[in-house]
Amino acid sequence: MANWRPHLHLLVTDGGFRPDGTFVRWHSGANIGRQQLGGRNYGWHIEAEWQPNPQVLLTVGPDFYANRAPLQYVTSRADTSAAATFGRRYLFAEIDQRTLDLTTRLNVTLTPTLSLQLYTQPFVGTGEYLTSKELARPRPAVTIGNPNFSSRALRGNAVVRWEYRPGSTLYFVWTTACSAFSSDAAYDGIGDVGRLCQGRSDNVFAVKVNYWMSLQPGAGREPGASASGSRPRAYV
Repeated sequence: MANWRPHLHLLVTDGGFRPDGTFVRWHSGANIGRQQLGGRNYGWHIEAEWQPNPQVLLTVGPDFYANRAPLQYVTSRADTSAAATFGRRYLFAEIDQRTLDLTTRLNVTLTPTLSLQLYTQPFVGTGEYLTSKELARPRPAVTIGNPNFSSRALRGNAVVRWEYRPGSTLYFVWTTACSAFSSDAAYDGIGDVGRLCQGRSDNVFAVKVNYWMSLQPGAGREPGASASGSRPRAYV
């Protein structure tokens, strides 16, 4: 049976930009597929944009994907009696996987020279191994520990940009990352998002300075100012 994956895509808008610079726009898509050996998967995504005024833009994009595969490799073990498989026994299982992420961006222009950018991406992924399987040949069953998993993570950053003089900018940057892992494969969607971090988080603060220098006398002079004007400025 060949793989197939129909896809539906929908775009909805309130008419685009209004004269006052505001808009609401979103688009979404969904897909469902069937794999060889009876596997199946489905997913959906939404991206919504909202600009309540020309200075603020918010984008939110949840993305969900589910996959059920009947034959997922789990592990292998040495077995001298397994001559047909070169001295190793291979264990497979049916797996039920689900992932959810919620990418969010916020851009705010406070003044013509000062802006703020925020980005976050919570992520949740679970995998539950169901019926165990081996290559078709009678022999004692292989016993292993619990292979189920649940992985959660959060990435985010914030950037403040300030153009303190024409052509020169100052950036304040904060980046954070954290994660959690367990063998409990129960999927709780939004509930898992509320338990993204367990333990230590990694936080990085950085400052970047750009300074525009001119090697030409008078280059970069403010409009209306002359070389002998009342506002002298020094250039390197």
